[in-house]
Amino acid sequence: MAGPLPSVPTNLIVQTGNGETYLSWSPVVGSTAYNIYRSENAVAYTQVAASSTFYYYDSNANVGTQYFYKIQSASSAGVSNFTDPYTITPVDWGQASLGQLRMAAQQRADQDNSNFVPTEEWNSYINNSYTELYDLLVAVYGDEYFVRNDYTFTTDGRSPGLYPLPDDFYKMMGVDLTVNATQNGYLTLKKFTFAQRNQYLYGGTSVPFYGFQNVSYRIMGSNVDLIPTPGGNQTIRLWYVPKPTVLLADSDIIDGISGWWEYIVIDAAIKAMQKEESDVTVLLMQKEVIKKRIEAMASNRDQGMAEGVTDVRGGFSGAWGTFGNGPSGGF
Repeated sequence: MAGPLPSVPTNLIVQTGNGETYLSWSPVVGSTAYNIYRSENAVAYTQVAASSTFYYYDSNANVGTQYFYKIQSASSAGVSNFTDPYTITPVDWGQASLGQLRMAAQQRADQDNSNFVPTEEWNSYINNSYTELYDLLVAVYGDEYFVRNDYTFTTDGRSPGLYPLPDDFYKMMGVDLTVNATQNGYLTLKKFTFAQRNQYLYGGTSVPFYGFQNVSYRIMGSNVDLIPTPGGNQTIRLWYVPKPTVLLADSDIIDGISGWWEYIVIDAAIKAMQKEESDVTVLLMQKEVIKKRIEAMASNRDQGMAEGVTDVRGGFSGAWGTFGNGPSGGF
């Protein structure tokens, strides 16, 4: 007689990082192997490995694809039933998926087997916590995080010089005027205040190409405002921080957070525990420690000493000759 079938493996844990998934479970007495099955729809499963150990690295998983894993133990008597499926989305370093964050936050709040906070509410907590972390990283690291410079537009001589910002605009980092892109000819535009709105205006006419040194910008609602009003066919390049990603599906991934996703987990757990009126003192302290670490890492990220004064109006030498400060009142 072959003996009884082996037991179902317990304590299945699936983790992800560096584009791989790592499965581990408790060993089963009498088992000689463990069969690992994987699916992308929780219906059709395919065996991806048979492991003689009680762990397995799945290095053939695709980043951003949601997978469902289940395993069974095997012996000379046969195979056990399967474990309950475990779902995860493989991510690279510095990334995290919504499903991964929610599960970690539920565990941190000791609510992983509770329906007190519904899934959609957990997702809302996580998105709010991610936005908070995003704001912190942008504020602390400044122009070292999330900056895009692939948005340009051409002026058409309109007056006032209001042009729409990109749909994903979140925070302006800088504005350039293109003098000659093929020769790296760009000028950094200064930001002007409301009190300076008439500083360079005269006669209500748009300014020509020359004299562009005095052009300035400011943000007005969903537009960028340029004064003095540029003439047509001038190319403007924006450097800006895009809006943070909104996580909707469990496989949605956030990127660029450099391993700081623990901040999201703790903050979301705090929100859930506050709903059930639990004590969150320890979690608040842990959150503050992470915040201090983010600030400390930012200050040590680059030890180079920047100049105290930055010249954004240096003379330009190119196909049109050399330009200094430009004539007053003109672009």
